[in-house]
Order: sequence, then C-alpha cells, then structure tokens
Amino acid sequence: MIGAITVGNPNHVGAIRGLIQGRRRLGRWKDELLSNPHQVMAAFVDLTQNPAVDS
Repeated sequence: MIGAITVGNPNHVGAIRGLIQGRRRLGRWKDELLSNPHQVMAAFVDLTQNPAVDS
C-alpha cells in the first residue's frame, strides 16, 4: 500500500514515515486507510495532534 500511493506523488511520504517510525497505533483509522489510503494525512494529523485519545 505504501509504495502504491506514493508513486509519482511524494507529498505525504513524511506523514507515512512518521506513522511507521513512531509506531502509531491506527485504531479507528485502520479500516479507513484500508478503504481509502489517500486519507493518510488526515490520519497523521489526528493521531499526532490527539495522542491521548483512543483513535
């Protein structure tokens, strides 16, 4: 999934890297990202701005 959404569009590579390296649990974002991987920036912002919230 990661390679497929970044080919030709490297805009959100930093967000993807941050989620992976930070070992963030995706919680409710998991199903959303599986159905629409282009929502990675929304997930990144939500998970990094609200770390105490069980997403």
